[in-house]
Amino acid sequence: MWWLPGEYSERLSLARPTGCERRALLSMSTEPQLWYFAYGANLDRETLIERRGIVPTEATCAVLRGYELTFDQPGIPLMEPSFANLRPRANAEVHGVAYRLTASQLAALDVLEGGGAYDHLDVQVEVSEGRALAAKTYATRDTQDGLFPSKRYLALLVRGARQHGLPDVWIARLEDQRTGDVPGSAWIAPAVMRGFELLFRARSVLRRWTQR
Repeated sequence: MWWLPGEYSERLSLARPTGCERRALLSMSTEPQLWYFAYGANLDRETLIERRGIVPTEATCAVLRGYELTFDQPGIPLMEPSFANLRPRANAEVHGVAYRLTASQLAALDVLEGGGAYDHLDVQVEVSEGRALAAKTYATRDTQDGLFPSKRYLALLVRGARQHGLPDVWIARLEDQRTGDVPGSAWIAPAVMRGFELLFRARSVLRRWTQR
């Protein structure tokens, strides 16, 4: 059982599904909605819902074909060596989750992702029974070869993949990913990441205020 932050004070059961079925989570807005494909840390419910306060109205397992998962986005020196990214590659595929969000939720997520650290990528993802969904996802061209994610960051992807019931072969691929930890950084990284997100929020508010 998960507790939702702020105005979402009611309890919402998000127990691990038995498969990749599409499921409605919550519907509290009449604002136009869109699909967002998550393949990195936002797979993890503690990250997306509890920490970031982004509550999707629906979620379904999805596959993005024609891309591969990489960890070539430079991260935070001496703490988080790299973050997940997408790179076009024929015959490759990336497993993740399609979340239905409002436009304002995606805008809020943009801020928390660094307000420009990633570009929006328009993609077609495949969900149950081979159906296709038009979705937004994140990718960056600001890359560096030879980087590896921290064990802490990779664990978020593995935990999220298990929560949503992604295929065992994909979970195994994540678990086999080489990591590049900096000794002693794991305990402080979560606090630093929250600090960055608070900074990103404050910067966004200040920017809106100065544009009035």
